[in-house]
Amino acid sequence: MTNTATPALVHIDPTELLVDINIRGSLRLTADFLASIAEQGVIQPPTAVRTADGALRVRTGHRRTAAAVQAALPTIPVLVIGDEATDDAATIDRLVAQWSENEHRTGLAEADKLDTIEQLSLLGVSAAQIAKRTKTQRRDVDAALAITGNADARRRLDDGLTLDQAAAFAEFEGDEDAARQLEFGIRAGRLDHTVQRLRDRRAEAEARRAAAADYIAQGITNLDSRPSTYSSPARALDRLVTEAGDPATIENVDNEHLVVYMEQETTYHLAETGDEIDYDDIDFEAETGEDAEEGYTHHDAAEERTTWTPEFYCLDPAAAGLREPGHSGGAATDDDGKEAARAERRRVIANNKAWGSAETVRMDWLKKQATRKTAPKGAAAFIANTLATRAQLLTSYRTGRIRNDILGTKDADTTSYRPEPGVVPLIAKASDARALVLSWIQTLAAHEAVTNNHCWRNYYSDTAHYLRYIESLGYTLSEIEEQACGNTPKITG
Repeated sequence: MTNTATPALVHIDPTELLVDINIRGSLRLTADFLASIAEQGVIQPPTAVRTADGALRVRTGHRRTAAAVQAALPTIPVLVIGDEATDDAATIDRLVAQWSENEHRTGLAEADKLDTIEQLSLLGVSAAQIAKRTKTQRRDVDAALAITGNADARRRLDDGLTLDQAAAFAEFEGDEDAARQLEFGIRAGRLDHTVQRLRDRRAEAEARRAAAADYIAQGITNLDSRPSTYSSPARALDRLVTEAGDPATIENVDNEHLVVYMEQETTYHLAETGDEIDYDDIDFEAETGEDAEEGYTHHDAAEERTTWTPEFYCLDPAAAGLREPGHSGGAATDDDGKEAARAERRRVIANNKAWGSAETVRMDWLKKQATRKTAPKGAAAFIANTLATRAQLLTSYRTGRIRNDILGTKDADTTSYRPEPGVVPLIAKASDARALVLSWIQTLAAHEAVTNNHCWRNYYSDTAHYLRYIESLGYTLSEIEEQACGNTPKITG
């Protein structure tokens, strides 16, 4: 660190100052800035430290110094704050000071932020401390650290991407399809949704491989996607027969000719008994505590389960000695019906996955909102309208769980009939402005609690207006959320 000598103000020719150590890669000397220095001189002195050989090295104020040189100013004021030190502690102090100086003036370029965070990390400063000392969001620090050592992500950062955007490419390094989707997500303004879908896809692929473990052990190749039966000779095994006309099965076909795709199935069951029930027999509109419509099951009494069903394919039927059987008109019609049912089931599964991904992004956004010190404009009206029209939402069991998830709280006593909500201690120590934020978050949680993957299938005006409301606050809707909004117009003004 520099010593604690009393700072001294000196006037010196700017060309004599050393400006070789700076975290900013480009000084960005704009025409207006240069004109201001030329006309008014340097009003706020740069700071400098004295080197071992007596020279002055600029610590903060490199832009002002460079502009003074270009303006040919004979001297400028410089505040000498001590002798230069070069140990790790001094280097960390310099990096943090230059970050603060630059970021709160013209702002650092993303590449400069990355370089500084990387240097601090190499000096042993933890990610949490980097965020604290540079007053940077932890998310940005983590993004920068993810990019370090990744040439492609660094190149994309240098080409103009933000830290968050470039970090997404680092996360999915080596996945060309993911890179294409990320590029599209950036252009469409939906990068968060794209990243979450890719994460979910990766997790699903891992779950699919785990589900196929027994078949993999038998030498049957596991596929992450269903093989095309249009652009390749691959055919579903249950549509093939042997030369003798017997149905093809995994027992009479060599494993070398087989692949398996594990189909993800979503089923619904009674929570109490586990009996399977039909989705269409579930009443999703009944409020918590209310009776379901006669003949239907209340959604609180139902649970969703995921199962994996193997679909076997033969990649080359001819090589395996298999063929397609002849079809009568009736059989073809039956097959067409089965395929249509399969296609609809796949559409439902795909859209349910899309809704699940969007829900994760939405909850992350709500958690960020929960850190606000003041509520956005119109929050009080949103709360008042909910109290007037949907007050019962605030007391439902699921609302409490969502609220706790958003705020990171836990109810005091979950065994009592009316446990004290975890938000109560936060309210007790909150300012009036912060208390309004907490009221607003609880109201948002109440609306979030009544959304789930049935909302994309059927139009619910409450869900549509809730999604349009958070969109008006800066949240970007995904395609599936847009579908849930139906014809509900955007909120403007």
